[in-house]
Amino acid sequence: VIKLNGGLGTGMGLEKAKSLLPVRGTDTFLDLIARQLLQLRARTGGTAPRFLLMNSFSTSDDTCAHLAAHQPALGDPADLELLQNRVPKVLASDYSPLHWPAQPDLEWCPPGHGDIYACLLGSGWLDRLLADGVRYAFVSNADNLGATLDETLLAWFADSGQAFAMEVTRRTVAAATGASSSAKAPSARSRTRTPFRTSTATSFSIPTTSGFAWTACATNSSATTA
Repeated sequence: VIKLNGGLGTGMGLEKAKSLLPVRGTDTFLDLIARQLLQLRARTGGTAPRFLLMNSFSTSDDTCAHLAAHQPALGDPADLELLQNRVPKVLASDYSPLHWPAQPDLEWCPPGHGDIYACLLGSGWLDRLLADGVRYAFVSNADNLGATLDETLLAWFADSGQAFAMEVTRRTVAAATGASSSAKAPSARSRTRTPFRTSTATSFSIPTTSGFAWTACATNSSATTA
């Protein structure tokens, strides 16, 4: 189980990982994720599934400190971290790298959730997981508590050998624009194509040449057209 935890909650006035925002009493997203994982392990027996948090350089320290203080049952936070890469910020005027000597950390940013593939490979985690017998990964955002691993669906992937499966739902103009009352009408191009939105229950598996496969859950903000 891999939770994508690299984003800061700046849009909500936060300066730390969104997963550390309290959502029920003093329980944060991260606390509830930990409980979900421990309950899953209790149902299946043993220490499976493995658990990783893809943190960024912006969320690593706060996340690891919270886990150590509040979720010791998960183990050493250092053994749970998949650290994202960082990319330089560039100036809009000429695309040159930003230079800010007063706060050098602000010269960099995480490259986004798609970095998970490069991170797994470059960090050595892919080799470690494969050596431990792990063949499937369930991936979702840390602020999506509805994204939980379904053992039945996982068993279906293992038994069927299917390369890809996805559950999708039709979307409306309101869904595509965040249900804003000032939403614009769809463009001619969007009207001539069939839009769809992946639901919170979306799961899929993609076998690779490395022998590793993916089971992922999309958030409601994920959308594309076909």
